[in-house]
Amino acid sequence: MEEAHDHQNNTGTGARFSYSWDYCFKAEVTDSNVREDKLDLPVGATGCNALNKECKKAKLVNIEGKAWNVSMRFNESGGFYYLKGWRKFCAENKCHIGDSFVFNVVGDGNTLPLMCVCSPSKECLKSAGDIASSSR
Repeated sequence: MEEAHDHQNNTGTGARFSYSWDYCFKAEVTDSNVREDKLDLPVGATGCNALNKECKKAKLVNIEGKAWNVSMRFNESGGFYYLKGWRKFCAENKCHIGDSFVFNVVGDGNTLPLMCVCSPSKECLKSAGDIASSSR
């Protein structure tokens, strides 16, 4: 998140970027989403300013700030985004089935979006009404 903030303030051109911090979602580790190595984002993510349908990559960032590259796609027929690379994130964070995370999506719609794990604060949990799933 610091990288996004630094990029916002130090563009070298004096231009300012507007990063979206307005969308959170809850992701639960399930047997099927780990096995399929796929996390379907909530349909509400389609309205997030940080994401766009042409974006093919994203980064998942854990609470310590370590990032994992994932591929991101938009399912036209279902109208939702999904991530591939979830299994590695779960394995390296020693996740168990039933564990859950709240992610804050950060970006401007033109740069690589970050999906940062929020600390378990009341505000973050309250704003994460949408829940990611492994099947539609």
